[in-house]
Amino acid sequence: MSPEDLARIRAAFDAAVEHPESAWADVARSELADAPHLLGDALDLLDRETRLAKLRTQRAFDAALDDLTEQERQSWIGRRIGRFEIVAELGSGGMGRVFKARNLESPEQLVALKVVRPERFNRSLAERFSSERRILARLNHPGIAFFVDAGSHEGLAYISMELVDGIPLPEYARQQDLPLRGRLQLFMALLDAVAHAHRSFVIHRDIKSDNVLVRPDGCVKLLDFGIAKPLDTESLRTVTHERTFTPISAAPEQILGGAVTIATDVYALGVLLYELIAGRLPFEQSDRRPGELERLVLNVPPPAMRSRQDRRAGGVSESIPDDLERIVAKALRKEADSRYRSVEQLQADLGRFLANEPISVAGGGHTYRLRKFIARNRLAVSITALAIALISSALVVTIIQNQRIRAERDLSQTTLSVLEEAFRSADPSGLAGNRTTARDILDRSVDAIAPLEQKNPQAFVSLASTIAEAQLALGISEPATRLLDRALPIAEREAHPDRNRVLLQLARAEVEQTYVSVARNYLSRLDSAERDSGPALIVRGRIAMADKQWAEAEFLLKQALPKLPFGGSEWVFAQSKLAIAIAEGGALDRAEQRTEIAEHLYGRAFPDRQEVKAQLQLSRLEVMDTAGDHERLCEDGARVVNDIRTQIGIQTSVAGLAAARVGAACQRLGQNELAARYQRMALQGFEPTLGLEHPMTYRTHYNLALALARPKQRREDVVSEFRTAIAGAESDSASQRAVINLFRLQLSRELAKAGTDQSLRDALRAFSRPNDPVRVSDIPAGDHAEYGAWANYLFWSVDCANAHQPAPLNSSTACSASLQKASCQNLRDLLCGINDVAASTGPVSTR
Repeated sequence: MSPEDLARIRAAFDAAVEHPESAWADVARSELADAPHLLGDALDLLDRETRLAKLRTQRAFDAALDDLTEQERQSWIGRRIGRFEIVAELGSGGMGRVFKARNLESPEQLVALKVVRPERFNRSLAERFSSERRILARLNHPGIAFFVDAGSHEGLAYISMELVDGIPLPEYARQQDLPLRGRLQLFMALLDAVAHAHRSFVIHRDIKSDNVLVRPDGCVKLLDFGIAKPLDTESLRTVTHERTFTPISAAPEQILGGAVTIATDVYALGVLLYELIAGRLPFEQSDRRPGELERLVLNVPPPAMRSRQDRRAGGVSESIPDDLERIVAKALRKEADSRYRSVEQLQADLGRFLANEPISVAGGGHTYRLRKFIARNRLAVSITALAIALISSALVVTIIQNQRIRAERDLSQTTLSVLEEAFRSADPSGLAGNRTTARDILDRSVDAIAPLEQKNPQAFVSLASTIAEAQLALGISEPATRLLDRALPIAEREAHPDRNRVLLQLARAEVEQTYVSVARNYLSRLDSAERDSGPALIVRGRIAMADKQWAEAEFLLKQALPKLPFGGSEWVFAQSKLAIAIAEGGALDRAEQRTEIAEHLYGRAFPDRQEVKAQLQLSRLEVMDTAGDHERLCEDGARVVNDIRTQIGIQTSVAGLAAARVGAACQRLGQNELAARYQRMALQGFEPTLGLEHPMTYRTHYNLALALARPKQRREDVVSEFRTAIAGAESDSASQRAVINLFRLQLSRELAKAGTDQSLRDALRAFSRPNDPVRVSDIPAGDHAEYGAWANYLFWSVDCANAHQPAPLNSSTACSASLQKASCQNLRDLLCGINDVAASTGPVSTR
């Protein structure tokens, strides 16, 4: 095999193993599509990698007994060993097979029987087997599977111990849907058992979920001391190179072959506690190459539990408190000396956490201790809360006045005053503002604060964040992203107090533009205390909605609501998105009930704030729309639209959104006259507040044109609406090319309906402008046939073909000829380009 072939195989191999194992073969085929003769070698190499990965991560006993056949396994059933009769196989232990067996001298007693085959029984296994016998004999604790008997029979060494009828601790917590406190109480029982083992001078060395079972009665049992080590002076000095641990829970010193101590078990307990709370391990093993997991354990700090919290995988449903994050992080430190020095210390901190007392790793500041005092004494503290609030507000005002830097604060106040006035006068609902005026002000404001980027970075970040907030409210996410991209590096370099706000705004902007993975990245960079804040939970909920994970979105948005100011804009937004998530999940009745309850609660608390009540009413229409209940939306929506227009006025964006939703529903039902009426109502709300270049405005003009494009309607009105929609889309810098092309296609079709030569030429110019052609690359693949058919019709219906010299064109010469008219040339290029794209499935006809 040539060096070049070897290089290709290795490249394919490297590309494949960067993906989950289930995708390896497909990736290799893709990488070697032009060299199929090398695929077999690459797949063989990947198969060897899979087998090696299994060997590197299974226990020593499993590797030693892999050659046993199923027939041989079955031959054990019914066999007598000592005073025990084997009933069934339970699995593999650290040194041998583990069976369920009956005590023949006491038939009602069932035990777990561990057996080692003589041909596998070397000196090392013999020493470990003997050690396990001694260890089990010295341990006497209700949380540890007790020792029954040990001996040998016909050359087979065996140990019998208590048979535990239970399931792994994390799985038990998942099945029982235990809250955080219930899980920690079970974990505390496990700590009692491990602490007993340590007091008996025994280190377990392999604490993991499979070795911690919970019986149906809730009793926790620690199993499998097969690789446990006596904790004596000699063993503390001993360094071992046996890889008999489980990599996913192994401490760094075990991987490095260093001394094993109490801290080793503390680390494994930290891994188990992490899995019990988050539902996932700190580092996953399933799709990693051999050695990669060990590298992560040795070099990479485990991510915060809340970043990997997965309720579906068994994690807790509550938010994970910072104190608990600190406790687990200390247990998982890389350096053994930096962890808890004993299990009792870990147990003490968890006890303090459960009692709302300060923990040892929280820093112990006055603010922290005060927060804990309040948590323990909520009733007493609540009595004085009002007085404290009044005093604090006066104190804050004084501090701010004393810290003000006049020059820059004057600039900030001027800018903010202009913005506030612009938006306040434009739209009472506060959703958008007068977009024609506001966007100009925003653009000028971005230019005005540019000098501060160098002169006063702190002020720049604050003002950039404020302007971006206004841009996001307007739905212009792209300019907001550009501005925030400038502010973030400064905020991080200067440790600016608005750093988290900027990260959240960037995440929101990316979700708006459907860049979900980018949004996740920004969220992961938030300070740990901010990741479970109300605004962060809203963004996480919207990401889940983008991924169509409706149950997760509902869970996150419900978590967000108590953390948001009741009745504020974020609270209303979260209520709206929550109702939509519930409806998308199929529970329409529950979603509608949610919006009605929110509207009722808000109406009682703030009877005079009609604009927010209108937004909640709009949510009811959104739920109907999400559920596809177009008939009820078209019929019952009229009352909601009238209520909103009466409450907050006709020229508001909320009134426009309500009318637009009802109009779209009527349009889907074919009730075009009614639809056109509501679309015109929508434009009354959008045009004075959002402006023509806003997507909601120009899309509504497009929908109105479609509703009017029916017999007996004035064609001039239809054409006018299409042209207005195109003008709006072309003036929106964030508009997608595919949207403009669609509008031009429909306008062209409408113009061609007159059937005259002039109307066809107008249709050609509308569809294929000389200096702005429709290109194949701008058309979604699924729309090639529709665009190709229309291009084909126009090309052969106008004088493009007949005007060609020296002779009229036909389908075999059209794609190679040079045409004089630019519009015909563009049209022909589009048509022939679509032919090329569609060649694999059959060409679009050119005649």
